[in-house]
Amino acid sequence: LGHGSLGIVEEVRRPNYKTFVRKRVQLPYRQRKRRLQIIQEEARVLEDLCHPHIVQILGSYEDHTYGTKQFYCLLMSPVGDGDLQTFMDELGAREPTEMEIRWLMDWFPCLTSALAYMHDQGVRHQDIKPSNIVHRGPQIFFTDFSSSSRFKIGHTTSTENPARTSAMYAAPEMLDYLQDDGTLSKHGRGADIFSLGCVFSEM
Repeated sequence: LGHGSLGIVEEVRRPNYKTFVRKRVQLPYRQRKRRLQIIQEEARVLEDLCHPHIVQILGSYEDHTYGTKQFYCLLMSPVGDGDLQTFMDELGAREPTEMEIRWLMDWFPCLTSALAYMHDQGVRHQDIKPSNIVHRGPQIFFTDFSSSSRFKIGHTTSTENPARTSAMYAAPEMLDYLQDDGTLSKHGRGADIFSLGCVFSEM
């Protein structure tokens, strides 16, 4: 299905023909502790979120079946037809149908509702962009929470913790904190809102 910010995203099929999304993150020896911390925190965040427009986690496990390579895997649902970036690229190359235009219009309130819910639950996504949003037919979902972080509701949401954020969708004031490795060292809920606004402008 593609690549996430840390690993490979693929479709897996059970013997009963039910399909899932599997995010498989390699755990190299020198980076094992840090990567394991990131992917396990992503799993915990998804376990705490339940919204019709956020992917659902079904389970997680460590995989040692690839010889000397070790992986940590997340199983999620649903399997999308594609990401929003691909959907918009395809529409840009031809005349969209009335149904596709209706989907796009419906997705504005869906994504707004999902982001408001995340923030109400004390979660910042921190890497909102079209490739981190997937659709399954007319349904739309936020995915890839590997850059997400938590904040205490009722307190300031600014943090110094690094986030792997796409500069193209980052709020202008955040770019002052862009690090050499592409992370942002200072960010808050407003950065999520700005990023979603950038996505909306492309839609």
